Amino acid sequence: MKKIALKKYAIISCMVVGLMFVSACGNKGKKAFEQGQKDIRQGEYKESEKFFLRAIGENYNISNSYKYLGISKYNQNDYDGAIRNFKDALKYRFSSKENEKEVYKYLVLCNLKKDDISGADKTLSEMKDKAYTDADYYYLLAKVDIAQNQYDKGREDFNKAFELNPTLKMAINIYEFYHSRDLDASGSDFLLMAINASDKNIDSNYDIGIVYYYLQDYDKAIEYLSNVKGDDKYQAYGYIANIYIEKKGG
Repeated sequence: MKKIALKKYAIISCMVVGLMFVSACGNKGKKAFEQGQKDIRQGEYKESEKFFLRAIGENYNISNSYKYLGISKYNQNDYDGAIRNFKDALKYRFSSKENEKEVYKYLVLCNLKKDDISGADKTLSEMKDKAYTDADYYYLLAKVDIAQNQYDKGREDFNKAFELNPTLKMAINIYEFYHSRDLDASGSDFLLMAINASDKNIDSNYDIGIVYYYLQDYDKAIEYLSNVKGDDKYQAYGYIANIYIEKKGG
């Protein structure tokens, strides 16, 4: 009986030690993952990489660790490295569809940065197969359309994106894309639709100010940009400075 009791005690002790070891590894991985996220928020992309690699090494939240590793690479213009990490992320199960969808979106963006239109098309087809056809899907699809000189289809897909997400941010993104291709007039319509439908009590002063800036209504732009608080205020000051420079030049 004494031997049996000792054997049971030994087994239980091993189980407890094993659980403690797993818990310790999990805590190390969690801390590394959270530090990596913090670095990304602060723009410390290179620094964040070692923490996500550490989290992966500890088998902690592997899919999202690879996702954030890819985002770090993307923000350092390492698009090939980012694509590898995003593809690694897709080999693992995600806790939510939103996280997986974000990976596909970044893959499309990487392909576009590399002028790999066929790669972007392929990823968009995979998104469609998974029914990830939200506003961002149509926004990316429109960018691919226009990259192939399919301007009418691009306009149609931008319209779908705006219908699904009729916000100032979406309008600004669409305008800035057209602006990057010297097609400002095509994007101005979205700015007008967004500002006419906006709720000045809900939409941020920053977004409202940027829309008025692009519409060259500088007095209203200054009115809203002057009231921006938080992290965006320094960028807002930059736009205000540009307005005074443009007014002086004009």
